[in-house]
Amino acid sequence: MALQAWDGGRAGASQREIAVALFGGARVAADWAAGDHMRKRVARLVRTGDRLVAGAGPGMLRRETS
Repeated sequence: MALQAWDGGRAGASQREIAVALFGGARVAADWAAGDHMRKRVARLVRTGDRLVAGAGPGMLRRETS
């Protein structure tokens, strides 16, 4: 999920757009305005994705072809 959030962020998606992709439109519509819990969760997922990608090294995320 963190890598999906990271990928969405890299593609220019807003936090709300990432939330819709991860959790579905109905849940985002119900929870987004209720507080900042979901927004903070998306931000944490993007940061976790940043750390995963940074720690993966260049070869782990590249597809090797034979």
